Amino acid sequence: MYHSSLGQFSAILARGPQTKFFKSSLEWLFFISRKTVNEQVVLNEIAKYANFEFPERFRNEFRYLLARYYFVRGKALDEVDPPQTGEANKRFDEVKRLILMIPKGDVFYPKAKYLEGLAYFREAKPESALEAMKEVIRVTRVPPGPITAEVRALQALRELAFMQLGRTHYGARQNRYAIFYFNKVERGNTQWLEALFEGS
Repeated sequence: MYHSSLGQFSAILARGPQTKFFKSSLEWLFFISRKTVNEQVVLNEIAKYANFEFPERFRNEFRYLLARYYFVRGKALDEVDPPQTGEANKRFDEVKRLILMIPKGDVFYPKAKYLEGLAYFREAKPESALEAMKEVIRVTRVPPGPITAEVRALQALRELAFMQLGRTHYGARQNRYAIFYFNKVERGNTQWLEALFEGS
């Protein structure tokens, strides 16, 4: 009952940092964010406490989740009629600022670089977008051994990066490179049919 527990933790957090269970309630937000399918509810809650100091072990996770929050908000501002481009730009600037604070080697680094690549793509900066996506490819090489949930998540992210690389090259009319990246998606994987279609 993750959403029910989130409601209880939200009530505790609303009382402010002087309450006994404020810090531990903040930590529980991260646990819930890993368990829920609709993470937007948790992202909204985390964003409320952006100015608070999080424990060291949650700091990079917090930066990534907050970057995701600003990414979703920026995308929504782009899609309203009329688009609020100025406000959206501020959100995407926050995305890039937060991602720069996540060190290479951290477990959230690959997902953060993927977000960064999307932000650059939105700004029509294909060179920066391509470099970010190539970095995702470099850091998501799947190690030999058993296929765990973590390895599957890395594979899925790697596929998304291949797709974005293919689309970016296609947008630049570099079809040979686009096909090269679409062909990197392995047969039977989640993105394979989409890659096959876009490669066609």
